[in-house]
Amino acid sequence: MSNRWRHDGAEAAIDPDHDGNAFSFYYPSRLDIAGFDCEDLRAGCPGLTGDDGYAGEYSYVSIARSPDG
Repeated sequence: MSNRWRHDGAEAAIDPDHDGNAFSFYYPSRLDIAGFDCEDLRAGCPGLTGDDGYAGEYSYVSIARSPDG
């Protein structure tokens, strides 16, 4: 239920329009979990928050290349 992927700096850096929204604009990005229901995460829904418990930049590549711990 994070807003992180709607305002992603890495996505904005490579997008031709500098749009930092990492959700698809072709298909709805839906979420229905634990009583939270959002039909379009790209557009946003009440209840999404900027506080997802992780203050840093998320990078799958750096995680995948780091030693298991």
